[in-house]
Amino acid sequence: MAVPTFVDRVALHVVAGRGGNGVASVHREKFKPLGGPDGGNGGPGGSVVLRVDADVTTLIDYHHSRARRAEHGGHGAGGHRNGSHGGDLVLPVPDGTVVTDAAGTVLADLVGPGTEMVVAHGGKGGLGNAALASSKRKAPGFALLGEPGDELDIHLELKVVADVGLVGFPSAGKSSLVAALSRARPKIADYPFTTLVPNLGVVRAGETTYTVADVPGLIEGASEGRGLGQDFLRHVERCAALVHVVDLASVEPGRDPVSDLEVIERELEQYGGLADRPRLVALNKADVPDGRDMAEIVAADPDWVARIAERGWPVFVVSAASHEGLRELSFAMARLVEERRSMAPIVETERIVIRPATASGPDFTVKGVTVDGAQGWRVRGEKPERWIRQTDFSNDEAVGFLADRLNRLGVEERLVQLGAVEGDAVLIGDPDDAVVFDFRPSMEAGAEMLGRRGEDQRFTTTRPAAQRRREIDAAMGSRAEGETRADVARRIGPAGTRPAVAGAHRVVVKVGSSSLTTAAGGIDPDRLAALVDALAAARARGTEVVLVSSGAIAAGLAPLGLARRPRALAAQQAAASVGQGLLVHRYTAEFARHGLVTGQVLLTQDDVTRRSHYRNATQTMDRLLELGVVPVVNENDTVATSEIRFGDNDRLAALVAHLVRADALVLLSDVDGLYDDAPDRPGARRLAEVRDLGALADVDVSRPGSAGVGTGGMRTKLDAARIATGAGIPVVLTDAPSAGAALAGDPVGTLFHPTGRRRSTRQLWLAHASETKGVVRLDEGAVRAITARQASLLPAGVTGVEGEFYSGDPVDLVGPDGRVVARGLASYDAAEIPGLAGRSTRALARERGAAYEREVVHRDALVVLDGVSPTTP
Repeated sequence: MAVPTFVDRVALHVVAGRGGNGVASVHREKFKPLGGPDGGNGGPGGSVVLRVDADVTTLIDYHHSRARRAEHGGHGAGGHRNGSHGGDLVLPVPDGTVVTDAAGTVLADLVGPGTEMVVAHGGKGGLGNAALASSKRKAPGFALLGEPGDELDIHLELKVVADVGLVGFPSAGKSSLVAALSRARPKIADYPFTTLVPNLGVVRAGETTYTVADVPGLIEGASEGRGLGQDFLRHVERCAALVHVVDLASVEPGRDPVSDLEVIERELEQYGGLADRPRLVALNKADVPDGRDMAEIVAADPDWVARIAERGWPVFVVSAASHEGLRELSFAMARLVEERRSMAPIVETERIVIRPATASGPDFTVKGVTVDGAQGWRVRGEKPERWIRQTDFSNDEAVGFLADRLNRLGVEERLVQLGAVEGDAVLIGDPDDAVVFDFRPSMEAGAEMLGRRGEDQRFTTTRPAAQRRREIDAAMGSRAEGETRADVARRIGPAGTRPAVAGAHRVVVKVGSSSLTTAAGGIDPDRLAALVDALAAARARGTEVVLVSSGAIAAGLAPLGLARRPRALAAQQAAASVGQGLLVHRYTAEFARHGLVTGQVLLTQDDVTRRSHYRNATQTMDRLLELGVVPVVNENDTVATSEIRFGDNDRLAALVAHLVRADALVLLSDVDGLYDDAPDRPGARRLAEVRDLGALADVDVSRPGSAGVGTGGMRTKLDAARIATGAGIPVVLTDAPSAGAALAGDPVGTLFHPTGRRRSTRQLWLAHASETKGVVRLDEGAVRAITARQASLLPAGVTGVEGEFYSGDPVDLVGPDGRVVARGLASYDAAEIPGLAGRSTRALARERGAAYEREVVHRDALVVLDGVSPTTP
């Protein structure tokens, strides 16, 4: 097979270099234990560049080697050392190369030596942890990955750049004229289509130097694709002038100089875009006797002479063999070239960089999709997809950083607006290569979550959608012939919360006093042992368990000789002081039978509402669980006061579940679930599931616990369920003997489905506070500012105050219609507010000092409510 020497069309697959990865490194030096992050950035990948080279006249170099790849960037290193830049791959192309993409869209027309086009841009290098450090994230344990370079298919098409193009029928002598006018030596023979590729020659006429292109022979119908017409005609598009080369000595029947000229001109007109090119006519082969006679005949034809004169085309009788008339022809071509050059603008060498078009509109889009038979969401956008490519998914801290970036962009907010709930699958990226997440609304930025380097505490729990996919994967092994994955998903039933409870990584279990004590009020060893057995079985399955246990006061009644729970606070604290030690001793002994260690954790309200206490409590609980300890939590009844206590351990359990980021909350009582009437009444029916707590308005939950040793009852358990489910945590309410079944995911008791997203712990407590100390009344403007703009409450929006409270106490914020629109912590005493109401903070500061230039309730200590009745102070 002959190897071509001229190629004017090729397809290339170009790949730019990938950016180098950043590195996570910490400076280590003797006597400097806190050296800080020093990881360098990755280097950018090399780009693929097309450059016009005057010495290149063909695309032959890319004919057999069509895949071209630039160098990758180097990875970063410790000591603030950045990775090396990947070298650009420069591909030389001829002058006049047109670049198109796979769809045929023209990307660039490269004209002029030195013109460049960056057709595939190298990927950016990933940032090292030194560049990612901030005032909040001082020592990141992760770095960003380098981005992949552009990868695409392109087509290169050469359109010869010449000043003058010679056109005519095959064997008209065009190649001979190029050889006679210049030093070019094209192939010449006495048969048609000797020339299959354009030939270029450089001609000098006086002070003018120009190029002449021999366009391969045209035939009638070339503009419609006959012969090789389209391949040949495109090479005359860039010519400044055209010369019709007419064969005076043709012996083919039906051909003569007049008709040949008209045929070729008609083909040029039908091809289009050449009407403005000046023309010359060269009657060639005058050295042949018949040719000379034919020239005289043509010159004597008045019609032909008139048409030529009308068009203004000079006619030259020439001979490539004897050089007759070539000097005159060369100078005539030079004059046309000079005229075109004088009118053409000055073209400067340029560098073209192909960039993706910037899309107008939002940074991302979210659409609902179906994933494994369940609701899912697809997120598309340049920023989210680029961030996905930069993320190291083997590093939880890096994934947390990605989550924070997506939240700041507004992705989470948009998902919530569209109805996404925790556990929904979220796909980011191209449908064929998307990254799948489980939607879990976050509470805080990862930079503020304390933990070990490379970890993020928000990703320590088992995710519901991941659990669902594992269930489907397990069932795929037993699928019937022809059964698809979607069929299997439908067969095993819809995704519910019970499998999530069974596969939860971390569970909070609350047990009431009545479930642990005897009828006489002392601790029941058998009940306590049965509960510990159930919790130990869950631990053996890999579930982390936090036990919130009542019973300290109840356990202290018998040793103190008390028949029932005392009403006086001091007596309750005395019983708790005695009973707490007995209770923990029993738990320690029972868990030790299973080889487990317990740790006592006594909490007060401050531990879950004050930021510093909350962080300490979170770190302590996480460390206990990390060490394999079972935390046993109770309210610190010995030091609690009536003003600051939780009031019951059900509410405490809900807040603890939020504090430890639990996947489920199990409330154990002396009743096996929630009933639509009093359980002891005939016809009362246990509710297996509750999806809307608001639908329970007609259910009687007023009676307290039956044992008389606790403060709780069904009402407090519903309050706890409202707190937990509002934070996205499923709740199971059942009796203590069913604890093992509940933790295993069996359909026992009542399941409360999650209804909301995660809030801060302070907001949770405020929203469900057991008692507010007063009421602050607002005008309409203040109501709008708080509910619509999430603004703080300023003195100007206050119209009145009720009750007696002090700075730091929780208060109801009530609108003009009497509805509670929010709750918050007051920044002033009740006695101060009337003198501030209706006035601006600026005026108050001028009159009373800078200390009064503050909010009545700051927005960080405020939670907006769905209108409820105010608490009576």
